[in-house]
This record gives sequence, structure tokens and C-alpha cells, in this order.
Amino acid sequence: MPARQSPTGSCLLPNLSPPCVNLATRANLLVQVLPRRGETVHIDDCQLGTIGIDGQTYNADLMICGEELLPDWWRQQGHSLCLNDLKWVLERSPEILIIGKGDLGCMQVPAEILEILQKRRIQIQAANTEFAVQLYNEITQKDPRKIAATFHLTC
Repeated sequence: MPARQSPTGSCLLPNLSPPCVNLATRANLLVQVLPRRGETVHIDDCQLGTIGIDGQTYNADLMICGEELLPDWWRQQGHSLCLNDLKWVLERSPEILIIGKGDLGCMQVPAEILEILQKRRIQIQAANTEFAVQLYNEITQKDPRKIAATFHLTC
């Protein structure tokens, strides 16, 4: 069953076609638990197309929740965030979600997604990726709540 489209063109329901299932399976195999002993991940630096975490450089979009990291994050609609794109994060029940929308903020976060996350009582902060990284590092240092982040590293 294809994803249902909202009037703004964003997808609301997960696409259950085999490629989507394959992505979910692939994502579960690639999760890395970083050796931080229960601490949250700290981001060392971020530049257009790259992000440094614990001395390792990543060149593709990624997600973080607690001490877990999901590299090579792909979205169904490219530059428009869908609920299914957040499945990995939502399974971890964060209280705060920081969304890095790219260097120029090109990745869109449709109002429907924000409403769904707010109904789940998830506090959302969406910004250009460089600012989102700074915000993530600041919040994880001060706030004991469970924090997740998604980072689009280009445009």
C-alpha cells in the first residue's frame, strides 16, 4: 500500500512496499552503539556534508538517540520528512527531538509531522544542521531527558 499523501504532498502513512521494508531491515543492522557507557553521543564538529562523532567522520545523514547512532539515514521523500522516516527514533521514545534540516535548511518538516510529534508529547526543535548540532550538544549536557536527533548533512 503506497503512502497516503497530504494536501501539501508529504506522506502521512508508512509505505509498506518492499523497498521500505528493506530500508527498515537495513537500518536495524547498521545501528551502532557507541562506547559511552550510558552517556549521550557528543558531536565533535559539523561541516557541509560531514559530521564528526567520537573521532569518527560520517559523510551521510544520520540519527542519534542516547548512545545509539544510525548512520546512512535515508528518507522516503528526499527533502521532505515523513513519519516513516522517523520510525527508528520513535521506537526509542525520545522526549526531545532535534532535527537538522541541512546547511541551508532545505529539508522540509511538514506541519502534519510536527502535529503528530507534539501529540506524542515530543518536544521538537528544527533548524539548519550547524545550529541543530550546537543545540544538541548544549541540551545533552544540561537536560536529563531522552534526546534524539536527526541530521541532514547537505543542502
